[in-house]
Amino acid sequence: MKFQAAIFDMDGTIILTEEIWQQSALKLIETKCNTTLSSEEKNNIIVQLAGSGLEHSARIIQQAQKKFCSSEQKETSLEKIMEEYKRLTVQSYSKSIPFVSGFKAFHNRITANNIPTAIATNCPLDICKQQ
Repeated sequence: MKFQAAIFDMDGTIILTEEIWQQSALKLIETKCNTTLSSEEKNNIIVQLAGSGLEHSARIIQQAQKKFCSSEQKETSLEKIMEEYKRLTVQSYSKSIPFVSGFKAFHNRITANNIPTAIATNCPLDICKQQ
């Protein structure tokens, strides 16, 4: 069977971004709450974040902030969390975004065979433009 086209999911298929998003979330929680999370706490949050979109991730961060921040630290709106979460992630993207091992060679092989390609993603458009 000859393929007519290939559509790739960006995050995790083309580039390794999940860890960058996870680290940004943890940094956002620790910074806001002025705390250091234990390895177990970090792992629990990372498990919850796996495969989540921006808004769902922001809700997880918001719940973690409620749990780990002291009562004197005021609650942050979901919109502000999403804004700060994206900002931290874009900062990390500006340093490095590694390709998934073997993707470049695979993509080169497909395009050498004149198979059109496209990218699908749930990544916010403003972040995709910077990548």
